[in-house]
Amino acid sequence: MPGIDDPIDAVKKQYLERPTGADVLMDVVTDVVAQLCLPVGMVKVLMNFVSKREAESKVELMLQAFEECLRDQGRRIEKFPNEMFSPEFIETMLVAAEKALRTANLEKIKRFGRVLGHEWISDGNARSYEDAADFIRILSELGEADIEVLSVIHAFQTDLVSDGASLSGLGLLYDGAMVGVRGGIAERGIESEEFFSRCSRLHGYGLLHRVRRGTFYDQSYEVEGFDVLLTRNGKKLMEILGNSPELMAEAAEHHKKVQLDIERLNAGEIDSFPQPYRARQT
Repeated sequence: MPGIDDPIDAVKKQYLERPTGADVLMDVVTDVVAQLCLPVGMVKVLMNFVSKREAESKVELMLQAFEECLRDQGRRIEKFPNEMFSPEFIETMLVAAEKALRTANLEKIKRFGRVLGHEWISDGNARSYEDAADFIRILSELGEADIEVLSVIHAFQTDLVSDGASLSGLGLLYDGAMVGVRGGIAERGIESEEFFSRCSRLHGYGLLHRVRRGTFYDQSYEVEGFDVLLTRNGKKLMEILGNSPELMAEAAEHHKKVQLDIERLNAGEIDSFPQPYRARQT
């Protein structure tokens, strides 16, 4: 179309022509507060925050991550004007903005923007925006070490997670995936105690299932161990955030070896499959 090189730029010119993204958010807060019935105190605090230079840069970073997500799906940009100002979307944006203003972790702020962009692209409805707000709250509380552990588990188990799948139906594929998880965790220098602690946190947020495997030993002390299985929410969150291509390639190669071992086991070429847990070497 003559004169419009980029749909996002056209939308920004029409709807977001302000000095900073923070100014946009302040205008939006003013416009929709009556519709959303938000506590006046919360709105005042938010608007006070976004008036500061440092906070402006945080909100701008969040909006940039949101915009980048939209650019990656340019075929859907034409829906932007109608969806941008829906009450559900604005309420989710307010949650993201509030969390962005309360963290110094810039990567977290970009993750908030990715969650917003993903839900907008996915034809977000009231329920999905509630889920997005929950993801943003979870991400605001998880540390980088938590995300690292979740990333490893996602890489080795993402193909095991589907609607209707059960642990009993996964069998040796699950055992093989857990061997990969433990190997990936060990390569990153994460001790067993920390791994179990991080998994317990992720389980508490509904991102992992705990699978009891018994009691195992790590060096000189006893650790109550368990295996884990990625939940659908855990898979969805990592799909939104994106995982390391190198880690995903490592996991894919491991999965091929697992499938080959299962074929060899079924053909009688080997006597046993790798044990669900291997004692850590001291």
